[in-house]
Amino acid sequence: SFNFRMKDMVLKYEDFKKNYIEYYYAVCIISVYGFWKLIKAFSATYSQSLDSFGTSVNDAFAQLYVNAVGMGLSILSLEYSTFFTATSYGEFIGIAIEGSSGVYVAYHCLGVTASLVFAITLLLLPGSWKRKIKYLILGLIALFLANTVRIGSLVLMDKYLGKFWVDLNHSLIFVVMFYGLLLLFHFMFLRRLILKRKSK
Repeated sequence: SFNFRMKDMVLKYEDFKKNYIEYYYAVCIISVYGFWKLIKAFSATYSQSLDSFGTSVNDAFAQLYVNAVGMGLSILSLEYSTFFTATSYGEFIGIAIEGSSGVYVAYHCLGVTASLVFAITLLLLPGSWKRKIKYLILGLIALFLANTVRIGSLVLMDKYLGKFWVDLNHSLIFVVMFYGLLLLFHFMFLRRLILKRKSK
C-alpha cells in the first residue's frame, strides 16, 4: 500500500542519515546550496518583492559589518569615513581610513549565503537539538567575527600595504580562511556523530 511504501522510505532515509552520515552531509550541503541558488534565481527573474527583500537584508548586514569595523578602528584611534560607491552590480557601502581609498562591502563579501547554508545543513544533521542549537549559535558568531576581522584587515591593508595585498587577501587568503572556519565547525559536529556511531 501507499502508506507502507512511505513508511519504508522513511525508515531507509533514517538509516541512511544515521549510518552514512558523511554521505548524508554531502547530500545536504549540496542540496541546500542548490535550493538557495534556485530561490535567488527565481526572485531575480520573477519576484521583484522577494528580490528587494533580499537586497534589504544584504544592505542591513553590510551596514552592520561597516559599523563593527568602524568600532574596531575607533578602538585603534584611527580616523575613518564611510561612503557609497556605484558598481555594475549595484551601490554598496564602504569604509576608509583617512588618507586611503578604502574598500566597499559587496554582497558576496557578507558571508550570508555561506552562513545560511551552514545553519540549515547543521539543523538537518542528526543529533540532539540542544547540541545543534549550541553549535549553530557559536558558529554564526564566529563567522561574523571572522568576517568582521577580514573586512577590517582589508581596510588596514588598503591604508598601509597597498592594492596588491588587498587583492591577494580578498581573492585568496581570507577566502580560504573563512570557508576553512566554516568547514571546521561542520566537521567538529560530524566528528561527534561519527564517534558516537562507532561506539555503538
